[in-house]
Amino acid sequence: QIISSNEKVRIVMVSIPDLYQLWSISKEYTSCQAVWDFTGLCAPMLRSDRTEEQRAAFRRRWLSANNILKEIAHEFPFYVSFVGSLAEYPFDSEHVSSYDCFHPSVKGEALLADIAWKRSSMMSWLSKNNGRINSRD
Repeated sequence: QIISSNEKVRIVMVSIPDLYQLWSISKEYTSCQAVWDFTGLCAPMLRSDRTEEQRAAFRRRWLSANNILKEIAHEFPFYVSFVGSLAEYPFDSEHVSSYDCFHPSVKGEALLADIAWKRSSMMSWLSKNNGRINSRD
């Protein structure tokens, strides 16, 4: 509906980062596990009573979700730029928030934005249009 209502729209769609890998960064810290159990944050992956089998099932759903995003983007190649590289990016502890041990830190947010922008086709699209989002700019 977005595209049909405005054919000048351009969308950067990014893959979902590997949540299993993010969990593995902080899983050894008891304070992180306490936060995850108390808040219920992403319980299917983070709760302390999750088994490796349950986490593997979650990871399969994550892979499936990223494949669906990729398929959607490929349906609209002129309008949607898909950045799949975030799914496999090897984040480290500096990219993870010290508040909840899971979401991006300030450095992590900056990294996500940098990767999404630089690896999207929007940069080349904007350069072809003299940096303008639409012809009325």
